[in-house]
Amino acid sequence: MRKLAYFFFLGATFYLAGNYRLEVLNLLVFTSIFLFISLFFITRYFIKNIDAKIEIRNTEVKKGNTVKGKILVINKSLLPITKFSIKIEYFNSKLSKKEIKEVRGYVPAKNNTEMEFGIKSKYSGILNLKVKEIKVYDYLSVFNKKKKLEKAIDALVLPSIKPINIKIENNNYTYTYEEGKHSDTSTKEPPEILWIDKYKQGDSIRDIHWKLSARNDEILSKKYSSYVEDRVIFFIDLREIGKIDIKLRDSFYELCSSISLGLIESNISHLVRWYDIEKVSIVEHLVRTEEDYINMIGELILKSDF
Repeated sequence: MRKLAYFFFLGATFYLAGNYRLEVLNLLVFTSIFLFISLFFITRYFIKNIDAKIEIRNTEVKKGNTVKGKILVINKSLLPITKFSIKIEYFNSKLSKKEIKEVRGYVPAKNNTEMEFGIKSKYSGILNLKVKEIKVYDYLSVFNKKKKLEKAIDALVLPSIKPINIKIENNNYTYTYEEGKHSDTSTKEPPEILWIDKYKQGDSIRDIHWKLSARNDEILSKKYSSYVEDRVIFFIDLREIGKIDIKLRDSFYELCSSISLGLIESNISHLVRWYDIEKVSIVEHLVRTEEDYINMIGELILKSDF
């Protein structure tokens, strides 16, 4: 539309200059032609000297929360770019439909500008965000030029489900064990130390690893084999995960999360296992804390979504 208006103005000016033969109109015609050519080439100059990067604040968010990020636009040219637009493409890795978010802005000469954005995902899983293309305009918006960038980044969208209420009637499954309860009383062998962890309220004083605590400047506790002998094992079958749609997959993640979080709230450490076809082995995660849960569910989603 702007090009048509510019051509109309140029044609009218040329017509008047031809009829009235005024030097001012002739000068205006030549200036308009020069400006038209300059605007055409200036967009080519801009597109060669502009670049963009995408960043997100948190690579992990819960479903329903906003993935917040920013676009860093870099202008290497000697002229300010008064108008540009960037298309951000985002989609779940198992969802064919892609959505587009467009942002517009201005960037000074030899300078950078940051543009913030926020995107929500309807489903848990891997959210792919990509700077699809950038488009620049001349100073009158007569011409524009675009190029593809394909700058991408992934965000892990965790399930936002509440933990399920789990009660274990058998006291053997309670892992806030009493002081001195390290091994089977029927054996005289010393208990095996399986791992060292940060001291938590309820841990026995006699379980503190004093040497390591002094070396690391924090209190560390020994965790024994008897501590895990009755641990709950949670096996996840992934054989059919590739055949289900995004909604069922989201429900599957929520179910796994609610069970694991429910066990954590009940102070029940548990082993989460699944079979990795590529590695031809069992993947195992020991989950005791919410941090362990995030590591576990994150790897599970990464394994299932790719």
